[in-house]
Amino acid sequence: MRLPCTAAQVYALHDVSDKIPMTNSPLLDPLPNLKIKVYNSSGLVTPQDDLGGDFTSKLSPKITQSLLENSDTMNLRNQSLARSRDPSCTAHGSFNSQGGHLIVPNSGVSLLVPAGAVPQGRVYEMYVTVHRKDSLRPPVEDIQTVLSPVVSCGPAGALLTRPVILTIHHCADNVQEDWLIQLKNQLSMGEWEDVVVVGEENFTTPCYVQMDSEACHILTETLGTYCLVGQSIGKAAAKRLKLAVFGPVSCTTLDYHIRVYCLDDTQDALKEIPFHQVWSGSQRSLHCTFTLERLTAATMELSCKLCVRQVEGEGQIFQLSNTLEEELQCIDTSLMDPASNITTLMGPNAFRIPLSIRQKLCGSLDAPQTRGNDWRMLAHKLHLDRYLNYFATKSSPTGVILDLWEAQHFPDGDLNELAAVLEEMGRHDSSLASMTCEH
Repeated sequence: MRLPCTAAQVYALHDVSDKIPMTNSPLLDPLPNLKIKVYNSSGLVTPQDDLGGDFTSKLSPKITQSLLENSDTMNLRNQSLARSRDPSCTAHGSFNSQGGHLIVPNSGVSLLVPAGAVPQGRVYEMYVTVHRKDSLRPPVEDIQTVLSPVVSCGPAGALLTRPVILTIHHCADNVQEDWLIQLKNQLSMGEWEDVVVVGEENFTTPCYVQMDSEACHILTETLGTYCLVGQSIGKAAAKRLKLAVFGPVSCTTLDYHIRVYCLDDTQDALKEIPFHQVWSGSQRSLHCTFTLERLTAATMELSCKLCVRQVEGEGQIFQLSNTLEEELQCIDTSLMDPASNITTLMGPNAFRIPLSIRQKLCGSLDAPQTRGNDWRMLAHKLHLDRYLNYFATKSSPTGVILDLWEAQHFPDGDLNELAAVLEEMGRHDSSLASMTCEH
């Protein structure tokens, strides 16, 4: 397992390359330089119903009123997750045939709705939600492990005329060789079913899963609730984890408590710890708690080393540093309200490839070529040729391949690199060259 380290309040950002073999653990040796940040906030999604009176009373009147507003009258787009009973994160928007993109910031989760996916003349209110509750996770056997957050996209049952692409971060290492990965779907009654085993897609499977090193891209025409579950197929299988270390910014007693959480290494994992669970230490992923005792209340500087090791394998040492405050401070709610940063992109601006160029590419590459420099070669050049039959079943194979390229490279896809691939294929159409000249 790889164990990068993050933390909130007492925050240590450590380079995972600084691993040490635990057979010669230099616990007392000087440490490499670490970047230390101290936040005056929980840094987490905070359900209002889980905030105790003692905590709420410490907020400024303005913040307290904001947290306690009646959310029933507010649009979901602007609704603070701190006021939600279900600590999930949702992005939504109205989409027509021009398509768009829904992005849940800092979660690794997005929904790409290609142009033409919504039938002409219709408008869908679409959404993507990252679920936080443990009860919503799929049940797994002893030999299995959950590799991604549970994510829903909708509206369920919506008619789509081409696949949308749901992108979810995962924590499996070396997915191509060491894992048997299943995509699961939650049915309307709450039970989970197997959709497809990655790598075993066929003409009857309802979707296609493209696995990258840190993200999976699910191409589907069925909107619903999905999650990745993995099973190791050898001792080399590894699951990436990260540590979250929490400690108070201020302390009025001689005891100082440090809580260490072991989490999946996905962008969304840290936000899965609600504040009340951090406060009480009741989260199931809480690995251990340390209590440091000050000899006198005048001691305000905290410095300690945290050594993490596995029974077999590598370990890491982290240094925590903090200057304690004498008084409690107001909470900085900028980190408590990720809903305020939810991004919705609609129409042509949601895509890197201009629509006119895209249409010319599809017209040029969809038709089979005797030289083979058609959509099949494009898929090969872009490393998307694991299961070509999926693209072959679509009315425009090139269009679906370009959709997947958009999802993989959002938000900074390099059109020059794509144009270079087309040049390598021997496609010298003037329309392809204009991709970089005009855009």
